[in-house]
Formats: sequence, structure tokens, C-alpha cells
Amino acid sequence: MEMSTTSPDLKLRSLIDWQYYIERLNSCIQKIVTIPAALQGLPNPVPKVPHPQWLENKRKERVEMHIQPRITDLFKAWVYNETRPSLTRNLFRKFL
Repeated sequence: MEMSTTSPDLKLRSLIDWQYYIERLNSCIQKIVTIPAALQGLPNPVPKVPHPQWLENKRKERVEMHIQPRITDLFKAWVYNETRPSLTRNLFRKFL
């Protein structure tokens, strides 16, 4: 049996590109709900709609900016170079 576009047996659901509309809906939910929530530091309120990759990178950058540096990173060992004459030795030699 051949179905035409005017046939009552034709179902509207089979004509609709559902994947396209799901992607559009996800995009709208991201713009309205999930992206603002992530930028405010809140967890994703709609877990079925994942954050875009650029937003994940931006969140990681913000977290890395707020990490406190270790005290050992602030105070590194100073290596004294014996081959380089010190400033006081140079000044002393000028006056002799």
C-alpha cells in the first residue's frame, strides 16, 4: 500500500526531524538556564543538557585563578653565582 501526503494513515511524527528540534530546544535551555547558572558558579540545573565545551574551559580558568599558591612556590631557593662578582667588590676595587 502506497501512502501519499494526503493519506490519513500518514503520521505527522514520522515527518518531523526530532533530532533537529531537540538540538534547538537544548540550545535555548543552555542560553536561558544552564549558561547563566554556570557563570554564577552554580551546578548545572538541567543535567540532561550538557554545558558547551567553551563554558567548561571558562569555568576551569576561573577555578585555576582562585587557587591559592603554595608558600614554597613563593620562596624559592636563591642560588649564588660565585663567578659573577658582587656589586660591593666592584665598588671597592674602583676606590683602590
